[in-house]
Amino acid sequence: MIVKTSFRWLPAVILLISWGTAHAQIGGLIKKKLDKSTGKDPAEQAVDAPVVFDKVTLEITQERIEKLTAAKRAVRKFFEGPTGPAAYEKQFAALDARQTAIYEKQVDNINGWDEKRRDYERCMDSTFSAIHDRKNSQFGAGAMSDPAAMRKAMEWGQALAAAQQKGDTAAVRKITEQLGGSKAPTKADSAEAAKHCVYPPQPPLVKEYLGLKRQLDSLGSLRQEAETQAGKMEETMSGMNARQSAIFCERIKQFVQQLKEKKKHVGFSDDEVKRLANLDQAIRDLEALCP
Repeated sequence: MIVKTSFRWLPAVILLISWGTAHAQIGGLIKKKLDKSTGKDPAEQAVDAPVVFDKVTLEITQERIEKLTAAKRAVRKFFEGPTGPAAYEKQFAALDARQTAIYEKQVDNINGWDEKRRDYERCMDSTFSAIHDRKNSQFGAGAMSDPAAMRKAMEWGQALAAAQQKGDTAAVRKITEQLGGSKAPTKADSAEAAKHCVYPPQPPLVKEYLGLKRQLDSLGSLRQEAETQAGKMEETMSGMNARQSAIFCERIKQFVQQLKEKKKHVGFSDDEVKRLANLDQAIRDLEALCP
């Protein structure tokens, strides 16, 4: 049965989000327990801990800010261009709306045709199986009187046995594929099967629905490829992988937020604080591009 994706899970997600928000509000009303030795909230103490740079958390430098900013600007331009994910998403949305409208009105006809299509496939499988069995029977009878056929069968059998004994899976697969290929349906087999099995004609709206499905599948693949290309573009230009870039942006946003609130800069090294004090516009430009 052909079905469309539904969004029946949304109410449950909304309920969980609402519960989480309420829970956080209730938690905020509880008096914080301070560390007896320092008089500070343990969470604040954790933030005050010296930042440690590693393969994920990179030190914020002017060069890294400029490279990541340039990369994100280039990716944004590509993203919104004619071959970017946004263009494919726009096309996808229009076709998906049309397909959904057809499905809602023609669901019974679509599923009825699909059942007939599956009956056709079962008929073809059954007919090919009967043809295969008949050929096997004929081959067995003919091989007994055909020295060349018997020799070929023995060679394949010996080669398969030797490959299995050696544990050579590649050779076993190759020989098995050769044997399978010799049993594959021929054009004559397909013509014979077509005499017994008739492919169901597609009503106009069913044909349009299936055509839209093929276009949507193609657009989905193009969109995915474009998103992958955008990710590679940013990584190449910035010199940061996705995880490094995310953490870098998170720290930039944190620094800007502390500026707005006129708070002490915590979570940053002394060198970073001094450096960023002279890069106000640069960090704000990057912050605007960060997700």
